[in-house]
Amino acid sequence: MRRLVLDSLAGTRGEFVGTATFAADDGGVVQTEAGELTYGDHRGPAERHLLWGPGSADGVQVRFADGRPFYVYRPVAGEWTAVHPCGADEYVVTGRWLGPHAFDEEWSVTGPTKSYRLLSSYRRHPSP
Repeated sequence: MRRLVLDSLAGTRGEFVGTATFAADDGGVVQTEAGELTYGDHRGPAERHLLWGPGSADGVQVRFADGRPFYVYRPVAGEWTAVHPCGADEYVVTGRWLGPHAFDEEWSVTGPTKSYRLLSSYRRHPSP
């Protein structure tokens, strides 16, 4: 996977390059992203974990690793949009499936002290 970070307030561009794995766990799926983040003068390892599921009529609940709600995944015709309020900030995601093994996500983050976009591309590569 690859993620561009475009921070308009700081005037900084960053990039995360790594792998994303999705593994079944307790009736849901754990998403783990691990790789290297370059942002301004920083360059180093980075990772994140998300918990998917279980699903309901409203969609699939996506949670942070500590169990806090993040957003509800509701794909319609291969696309989705969701909002995550975080204090005075708002995170809006739009995503699109490009086929069975590829999808893109764009996060737009706005608030009193934030203004950035995250452009993520996920592509499945064959196992060796």
